[in-house]
Amino acid sequence: MEDLYRGTLSEDYDVTLLGSRPATTDESDIQGDQIHQLRLVPKPDAAVIYGQLELQIRASDCAVLVLDYYDQRQTLIRQAKFSQFVRVGQDAQVRSIPLQMTFDDLLKQGSRTIETVEAYEFDMVIPDQRFTLGCLVSDLCGSS
Repeated sequence: MEDLYRGTLSEDYDVTLLGSRPATTDESDIQGDQIHQLRLVPKPDAAVIYGQLELQIRASDCAVLVLDYYDQRQTLIRQAKFSQFVRVGQDAQVRSIPLQMTFDDLLKQGSRTIETVEAYEFDMVIPDQRFTLGCLVSDLCGSS
């Protein structure tokens, strides 16, 4: 989520816990798991475009399941849903990653984008030279 906002959410938003509820079987396969609902309101000097964000987060792994975007008039304008999670990493580095993301533009009826990850690889070693100006500007380094 940090990449989507060019910083951390806690820098730009004040967070309020709206409540918690038991997770449904569609939301978690862990018995007794909870879903926390958070409201994020921009701090007075924050340079953000949304008037408010609301998140539904799974307690067991802090995975974001739903992200609602509100405009400055508190109208729900966009919704992102995350699903088909896989657990990657080891020990303390285990994290849940969604393989499907659905984005609905609520201002345009029927406007939906669905992104599905078909293959993934984590913890790859990427050579430092891959990030030189020459490699970034052209395809001199190839795509592998």
